[in-house]
Amino acid sequence: MSPETQTFARHTKTSKSRAADEVYATLKNEILTGEIGPGELLSENEIAKRFSISRTPVREALNKLACEGLTEVLPQRGHQVRTISFSEVMEAFRLRELLEVEAIGEAARRITDEDLAHLKDIVENGDDILMLNYRFHTGIARISGNRLLAEFLEELLMRMQRLLLDTPTLFDPSPELGIIEVLSRRDPEAAREAMRAHLQDTRDQLVGVFSRKRER
Repeated sequence: MSPETQTFARHTKTSKSRAADEVYATLKNEILTGEIGPGELLSENEIAKRFSISRTPVREALNKLACEGLTEVLPQRGHQVRTISFSEVMEAFRLRELLEVEAIGEAARRITDEDLAHLKDIVENGDDILMLNYRFHTGIARISGNRLLAEFLEELLMRMQRLLLDTPTLFDPSPELGIIEVLSRRDPEAAREAMRAHLQDTRDQLVGVFSRKRER
C-alpha cells in the first residue's frame, strides 16, 4: 500500500469514528431526555439519512448504546430503546445508596464554605428540577474527592433521569436543603444518615409511582 493510500485510509477511518461518536452522543442525549421514548425503534437507514453518513458509523453508535443498556437488538427489526424495569429501579437505588452514602461521608470532611454556598445555589436557583437533582448529587460526589466514584455516579444518575421524566414533581428540593445543613456541621456520620434517609424516601416514592402505573 502506497503512503498516499495509507494516509487516505487513516483519514477515512478517523472520519467514520468521528461520525459514529456524533451519532452516539446525539442519540444518547435524545434517549436520556425522553425525546426518543422507551419502545421506539431506531432505524439504521433513517439515522444514516438524518446525519448524511453511511450505515457503518450508525451501526457502531447503536452497538455502543446497546452495550450501555440504553437499547436492545431485536432480530430482523433493529434496535429498540429499552424500557427500564422495576427491578432495575431497585438495583439502581441500592447502588446509589452504596455510592452516595460513602461520597457524602467523605464530602463532610472536605467541604468548604464555598462548596456549601454552591450547593445551596443549585437548590435555590435551579429552574429544571431534574437537572437540579442531578447537579446536587453529582456535586456532592465531586466534593468527596473520589474522581472514579463521581464519574460512576454521574453516569448512573444520567441514566436514571429517564425515570423522572413523567414525575418531575416527585422531587421536593427541601430535603436537599436539609442535607446541606447537615454538611455544614462537618459530621460524616450524620451526613451519611441524612443521605441514606433521603434516598430511601425517594425510592419509596418511585415504588408508589410504578405501582400506580401497573394498576392502570
